[in-house]
Amino acid sequence: MNYHLVKRNEELNGNVGKKQKEGKHWLIQTSLSKKPAGSKAEINDIVYIYEVGYGVWAKAQITKIEEIVEFNTVRDVISFALNDAKYKINSYWGQEILSKLGDKVDDNFKYFVLQIEVNQEFLDNVVTLDNEIPIFKSQSSWVTLDHPIDFYSYSSEELSPIIPPKLRTQIQLRFNAISKDFIYDVDHFVPRSVGGPGNIEENLIPLSLSVNRWKSNRIPSGLFFIACGFLEVNKVKSPYLSKTICSHDLYFNENDAFKDAALIVSIINSLHMDRVRDFYKAVRAYHFPNY
Repeated sequence: MNYHLVKRNEELNGNVGKKQKEGKHWLIQTSLSKKPAGSKAEINDIVYIYEVGYGVWAKAQITKIEEIVEFNTVRDVISFALNDAKYKINSYWGQEILSKLGDKVDDNFKYFVLQIEVNQEFLDNVVTLDNEIPIFKSQSSWVTLDHPIDFYSYSSEELSPIIPPKLRTQIQLRFNAISKDFIYDVDHFVPRSVGGPGNIEENLIPLSLSVNRWKSNRIPSGLFFIACGFLEVNKVKSPYLSKTICSHDLYFNENDAFKDAALIVSIINSLHMDRVRDFYKAVRAYHFPNY
């Protein structure tokens, strides 16, 4: 048995605002000039459904695989989409024909379609993927995995450097609704590079494009200011652990600051989750008291 990850865009696949259902569904893969990704899948293989910007929300077993169909004219592709396709989402086929075949006026091409039937069931919890893992950096809409999806997941009770897409989107929407400045992104406040977690809101900050470029991975001095009040950090000998050198608009980018911050963060992250959250919330509030 093999494991696969299928990436889907909810708008392209017509799923916006629609309640998904368990049971039999058709997946479709297309490609120009070569067999589509997923063509090596087999009956009974496991497929995980990943909604872009959200996470892996469903698991499915392959129940049927149609033979790959080849087309050489745009007219034939349109006829197939209208009459013979198992996957009948007009928005998908419209975008597919425009983006891949819009300039194929001479009918001198090979366009392949693979259709796979799966029996789908919901996961108990959405799995957030670590996009830093090489196989997830692929632009392919179908990725074959070395392990079941649990291998790539983490417990909600554990700290992770990854910002869950759903949490990122919630923060963006919330702040764009009340802010005069458009929020470009949501990023770690204590940088990921020194161990700052991404799956707790207390260490996330909405940023405009200009602020995101400036902040980069600078260390907020509030990290050291707040750490001074944690007994567990007393064993760390650092010139930055001094409230007198910290200020609300000061961020460090010296190598020694990064090294000391990483050590402090490793200690903080080992504490009970409630204290961890309190720490990062206090660091952010030190710089943004009205957040």
